[in-house]
Amino acid sequence: MVYYKNTVDVCVSPQGLYLWVRPFLGKYQPVMIPWSELRDPRGAILYWQKAVRLTVGDPAVTTVVFTRGLFEKMKPYLSVTDIR
Repeated sequence: MVYYKNTVDVCVSPQGLYLWVRPFLGKYQPVMIPWSELRDPRGAILYWQKAVRLTVGDPAVTTVVFTRGLFEKMKPYLSVTDIR
């Protein structure tokens, strides 16, 4: 489990990536994104640090940006890990 700036909890599991918005920001249920839905890693900047932007869905529904450290933890589960 990764706590992201005390706002979003991220859990990397064999089934997929779980995202949960902290309760003080809303009453949202955790969301699980299957690994097969994350693709097309591209370089990005997040808080002045190198990061990775992944596309969610096919056709694309949205994109999500992760720190490089979190992306490294996700790599074993992703089908494409080369960053453009």
